[in-house]
Amino acid sequence: TNVPYDNRGIGGRALPYSNTENRIFLGGGGGAGQSNNPDGFQAPGGNGGGIILITANTLVANGHVIKADGYAGFTCNGTNTYCHEGMGGGGAGGSILLGIQTYTDPAAAIARGGKGADMVAVGIGRLGPGGGGSGGIVWTTGTATLSLTSTITGGNNGTNTGSGND
Repeated sequence: TNVPYDNRGIGGRALPYSNTENRIFLGGGGGAGQSNNPDGFQAPGGNGGGIILITANTLVANGHVIKADGYAGFTCNGTNTYCHEGMGGGGAGGSILLGIQTYTDPAAAIARGGKGADMVAVGIGRLGPGGGGSGGIVWTTGTATLSLTSTITGGNNGTNTGSGND
């Protein structure tokens, strides 16, 4: 009954990445949003990033990027009369493992989390946006990793644009 409302979800549990156990994971899918109208809008979370394994003596990037990003949660467009649901979370970034000895040109590996879905409906209420997905992981072996840039960031949270983010 008090504003601003605090209706947040609970974050996921950390996964035990381990070199000694040779264990890696797919990026987890974003959590589904709250939905109580079966015939209306459903609020799915974004898909998680995959697993990329590359073993090579030489990598020629040619300006391309190695990417295992999570996807954004699906945002309702605000015109649907059933947009009054909590929104889905962004998917987590995946795992990139690179066993490369030589990079002939600058290369980039990216495993970012997806953005949480925005709540964009106007005048329907103060319903929760989706949380951002976690960043993934980039592991490298080889001696020439100075030519590799890695980006591992969590996704942005969604906002409640229909109520001034209240």
